[in-house]
Amino acid sequence: MPHLANRSRLWIILSGILFATALIFVHFYLAWVCLIPLFYTLGSRKAKQVFADGILFGLVAGGLLFYWMPGVVADFTGGSMLFGIGAYLIALIFAALYFGLLLLAFAKLKPAARSGWSQALLAASLWTCGEWLLATFKGMPWFGFHTGNMLLRDLFAIQFAAFGGVLLISFFVVFVNYLAAHFIRTLQWKRLVVPVVMIFLYQLAGYGIYALFVRREAGLATKPFSVALLCENTPPDVKWDLHNGDFMAKQMLALNARMTALRPDIAVWTESAVPWTYSAEDPFVREVIRTSSPQGITHIMGINTDYKDEVVFNSAYCLQPDGKVAGRYDKRFLLALVEKPLGAYALPFLSTDGFYARAGEEALPLPTFKGKAGVLICNEATVDDAAIDLVHNGATFLVNISNDGWFSEIPYLVNQHFYNARLRAVEVRKDMAVNSNMGISGKIDASGEVEQVPASSSGYVSKILINGNNFITLYSEYKLMTIFLVAISLLYFLAKRLFSPLKNSP
Repeated sequence: MPHLANRSRLWIILSGILFATALIFVHFYLAWVCLIPLFYTLGSRKAKQVFADGILFGLVAGGLLFYWMPGVVADFTGGSMLFGIGAYLIALIFAALYFGLLLLAFAKLKPAARSGWSQALLAASLWTCGEWLLATFKGMPWFGFHTGNMLLRDLFAIQFAAFGGVLLISFFVVFVNYLAAHFIRTLQWKRLVVPVVMIFLYQLAGYGIYALFVRREAGLATKPFSVALLCENTPPDVKWDLHNGDFMAKQMLALNARMTALRPDIAVWTESAVPWTYSAEDPFVREVIRTSSPQGITHIMGINTDYKDEVVFNSAYCLQPDGKVAGRYDKRFLLALVEKPLGAYALPFLSTDGFYARAGEEALPLPTFKGKAGVLICNEATVDDAAIDLVHNGATFLVNISNDGWFSEIPYLVNQHFYNARLRAVEVRKDMAVNSNMGISGKIDASGEVEQVPASSSGYVSKILINGNNFITLYSEYKLMTIFLVAISLLYFLAKRLFSPLKNSP
C-alpha cells in the first residue's frame, strides 16, 4: 500500500520539522506535541522499517537544527564555504544515524511493552538514555539537542532541573508525547485529557518547587553585592593591531571608567576581553587597576595564559583591588575543532593564523571578597559537570563569560547559550552573572528568574545584584540518579524481551 507508506513519511517529516522548530525557538507549547506524529507512525511500522524512519526524522530535524553551520564555519575559516558545507553534512549524517538507531532500539524492545503506558515509559527511557549519550560530547554543544531544552524559557517548567537536570525534563516531555500519540492511534479520544492533566500537574508542581525555593532562598542567601558587566560588543574578527589597537584600548578604558563610576563590588569582563596573554606588567591591566583601585573593585577578567609555543589556556583572572592575582580559572571543556583539534583535524582558522588552547585541569572557583566565583567560559554553560564541579569546590555564585560574536546573527545559537546558562543556574541553585560579547548578558537568579540586559550594538556597562549561597541541590549531589532510574527501566524491558516467549511486535 504505497499511499500509506507515503503518508507515514509525511507524518515523520512533519514531526522532524516540529521537533527542530521547538528546539530552535525554545517553544513551550510545541514541546508537548512535536513528537506525536512520529510516535503515531511508529505504532504501525515493523522493526525493519523503523530504522529508515529514524534516518528520515534525523535528516529533517538535523537539516533545520544545523542550518547555521555553513555560514558560521565559512566566516570562522575566512570565507571557505567548503568547510562549512562539509561540517553541515557530517552533522547531518550523525543526526540521521543517531535517530535511526534510537528508533530501531525502540522497535526491538517494544514487544516487551504491551500497554500504551509501558510503551510510553520505554520510549521516554530510550530517548533520555540517548540524550545522556549525546551529552558525553562535551566539546560539541551543537549535538546537545535535548528535548527538555524546549521548556527552558518557562520559569516553572525548568524547576525540575534542580532534581534531575534536563534529562528529567526530557523524560517527561517524551512520555507525554508518546501517551498522546497512543491514545490517538487507538482512537481513545476522551483519554487525551490525561496528557493534558499531566502537563497541568507538571506546571503546578513546578510552581510549587519555585515558590518553596524562593522562600528558602531568602534565608540561605548572603548579603547581596553588586556586579558590573563590562561588554565591549566588538566583532571577534576585529584584531588589536597597529591600525586599531590604540582606538580599541581607549574604548575599553572608557568602559572601565564608566564601570568605576558605578562603584560595584566586582567587575566582570567578557571572555578574552584582553586578547593577549597575561603579564603582571601589562600596561593596559595596570591602567585598569589604577583607575578602579580607589573604589576597592575586584576584577574577573578574561585573559589568555601562556602554556608553550602556540598553545594557551583560555583563562579568567581574579584581580584584587591592588592588582594582585587572587586566583585563575582555566577553561576545562574546550570546543572540539575550534579550540582544540579533534584527533588530527582542526578548522583552518586556528591551524594557520591562530593558536590552540589547552584544557584546564582544576575546577577551582575564584576567591573574591564577596564569596567564591565559579567561572564558566563560553560553551561550558552547556556542560552540567562544569557548574557542578565548581559548586562541589565551594562556589557560592556563578559567572559565565563568553564571546558570541561568531554567531551573533544566529538568534538560535545566542538564545540557546543563554538558556543553557539558565539551566545551569537552576540545576545548582546559584545566582549567575552572564556577560557575553555580542550575545545576551544579565543576571540569572538561582530560582531561574532572569534579569536581561537590553540589547545594544555598542559597548556598555550594566550593574546587577548577586546573592551567594552554599545550597547544594539533589542534582548536584546525585547527578546520575535520573539516568540510573532510566537504566533500570531499560534493563527491565530488555530482560522481558530476551526471556519472553513473544517473537513479534503486536
